[in-house]
Amino acid sequence: MNTNDKVESRILSAIDEAGLYHTSMLVALSGGADSVALLTALCRIKDERGLDISAAHFNHMIRGEMADADERFCERLCKKLNVRLFIGRGDVPAHAQKNRLSLETSARMLRYEFLNDILKENGISYLTTAHHAGDQAESVLLHLIRGSGLKGLCGMPLLFGNIFRPLLSLKKCELLAYLSRNSQDFCSDETNFSADGTRNKLRLELIPYVENNINPNFISGLVSTAKLLSDDEAYLDTLAKSALDDARRADGYSINSLLKLDTVILSRVLRLALCEHGVSFDIERRHIEALIELLKKGTGKSIDIPHISAYISYDTLRFRRYALTDDAFCIPLKPGEVAIFPGGRAEACFESDRSLLEFDPFVACMDISKCEKGFVLRTRKEGDRFFPLGSFGSKKLKDFFIDRKIPRPLRNMPLIAEVDSNTILYVYGQGIAQSVRVKENTERFLKVKFDMNRHM
Repeated sequence: MNTNDKVESRILSAIDEAGLYHTSMLVALSGGADSVALLTALCRIKDERGLDISAAHFNHMIRGEMADADERFCERLCKKLNVRLFIGRGDVPAHAQKNRLSLETSARMLRYEFLNDILKENGISYLTTAHHAGDQAESVLLHLIRGSGLKGLCGMPLLFGNIFRPLLSLKKCELLAYLSRNSQDFCSDETNFSADGTRNKLRLELIPYVENNINPNFISGLVSTAKLLSDDEAYLDTLAKSALDDARRADGYSINSLLKLDTVILSRVLRLALCEHGVSFDIERRHIEALIELLKKGTGKSIDIPHISAYISYDTLRFRRYALTDDAFCIPLKPGEVAIFPGGRAEACFESDRSLLEFDPFVACMDISKCEKGFVLRTRKEGDRFFPLGSFGSKKLKDFFIDRKIPRPLRNMPLIAEVDSNTILYVYGQGIAQSVRVKENTERFLKVKFDMNRHM
């Protein structure tokens, strides 16, 4: 089917750009305009690219009968479109209260947990979401406001892992017009019109203000900027890969070649070099700056950064990996005591002085006011789940390690969990769970510092 419809043409172009032919997709279907437009369009064009389309609806149980009505609407829509529908339910208000999370965070956590389970249980290749140009603009603004490098300002990619976002070039008004042309109704969620969440404040207050008073094409401008920065990011990565190849030696990397590079490229080259040695996570700007300073020092000098040691041998930069313990353990973690475990030691104490907070993935600072059973320091076990601070939701710890590309030799790292629980509160080198983040009203927090025996 050759289509002249703008929405369908844009989605086809996105599919082509991502190279997603003859594959299966699960549409996250809320019943709102965006996801209904996405599902409707995909069903009309699926045969052109050999797509198998399914849908999944998650009832957050926030809006009572209205939420149930959305669920019934999704059932009717999928029956009409002849699409297989998976339905999940989760008591978001109860979950949010129990884990001291916002409704927005709790809803996202349970929703993505449900969607990921559906993908794996049914062998579906891609989760397809209805993020559009407005969502992309919000993401860029959030990163800008919070402080971000180039990669963060690139916004959401079209394809990230198994998440596909084919509507990023389309505005909300274009999706609404598409539904109108096809006489397709949809559900409205009144929580989208409340300025309680951070994104809602941007959507309902900041972006409209800029559009009405400064730039009516603000969203298009942000989306265009994100695309341009993505192109720049890809180009700089290409230059860095070429420079790394030029500097590579049989036993390391030529210091003379590295020091000839501009700092912007050198920083990327060093990150790529670390990736070649299995370290693609926990590396911050300060670690790269320390590596650059190391390059200017003489033979025999070395530094330790997360998961690896770097040292100078004459005119060559070399790396040596160190591993965590291979032994499983589970020991009590008591404030005021030092816990000794294979591979290191951990010292825990309660603190009330917020100046002692450390925002470091290798130090655990946790609000544990609702954790009543006590804590254990242990290695992973079957059934463990982790909801990283600032992430989209909870997932199996094994899947978290895979997603973060953590090498197998490093996965037996120390964990902090509540006694008799599979909910992980802290992962060494990765940070704390969303549920134990220290907030403004936190009166006392648990601080755990580690001293690891690093085996070179």
